[in-house]
Amino acid sequence: MFSGISLRVIQPRQRVQMGCFNVEFLRVCHSIADCVGLSIETPVGNIIHTGDFKLDPTPIDGELTDYYKFSELGEKGVLLLMSDSTNVTRPGFTPSEREVAPALRNSIGTATGRVVVTTFASNIHRVQQILNISAKFNRKIALVGRSMERVTKKALDMGYIRAENVTFIKQSEINHYRDNEVTIVTTGSQGEPMSALTRIASGNHKIEVKAGDTIIISAVPIPGNEKMVFNTINKLFAKGAEVIYEAHNHLHVSGHASAEELKMMINLTKPKFFVPIHGESRHLIHHCELAQTLNISSENTFILNNGD
Repeated sequence: MFSGISLRVIQPRQRVQMGCFNVEFLRVCHSIADCVGLSIETPVGNIIHTGDFKLDPTPIDGELTDYYKFSELGEKGVLLLMSDSTNVTRPGFTPSEREVAPALRNSIGTATGRVVVTTFASNIHRVQQILNISAKFNRKIALVGRSMERVTKKALDMGYIRAENVTFIKQSEINHYRDNEVTIVTTGSQGEPMSALTRIASGNHKIEVKAGDTIIISAVPIPGNEKMVFNTINKLFAKGAEVIYEAHNHLHVSGHASAEELKMMINLTKPKFFVPIHGESRHLIHHCELAQTLNISSENTFILNNGD
């Protein structure tokens, strides 16, 4: 796949010259580690592309969004800001990733049988919290699902996840331990047909759900996935499991900035022009309206389609 392609590791605040463009990478917080926005110097002015971001004041890895660089660029002059629109309709600020910990601690700590937790495999900060809390309650960890196994093991190898006090066991060893000694961390938070949790719920997996199991869904359905997710939840309930999901608990926080954070990004960068990105039409329109409340004229805000 990558034959003939030159792949280079970059660091935040590193600059790369690409033709007439000088690109600087700016650290931002998100639900995926090591995310960056882009500052692109062009012959006609500076462009900022935020990428997916939130302004998390207490990120799990301690790496804050680079407020200083965004502000510095704003003082120098930004021609165009292209900003994440996913959560523009949510008022206030997106909660910190750390705020998931109390709900996870309560759900895992009060469970009397096996615990099964599903989340996005790419959200290694969430996985880190699940490992830490399970270890405090003397539970062994079984990783189930190819992407969860692959991503977690790679994160461990690279030092993104620390597991000094965590004991990992194989899926085949789960039944060697008492139920209250095991946490299964798996894929399937979106009800994907071939994911581990979906197959477990359908009875098509080596792991069988039973009464006394606690299933924790530490995610919310991506729009369009609701039917698949609740179909899985219903099947798990029908098998006698207790299913704890975000609709009734604080088991998930978004990786995207809410309205007040989006305002802050605009105020930090002070762009002349504004283009909302990453969202459906309603998100893009609302984000343009938000920018206009911050003295960016309607003539300087644009809703663009891919390829425009």
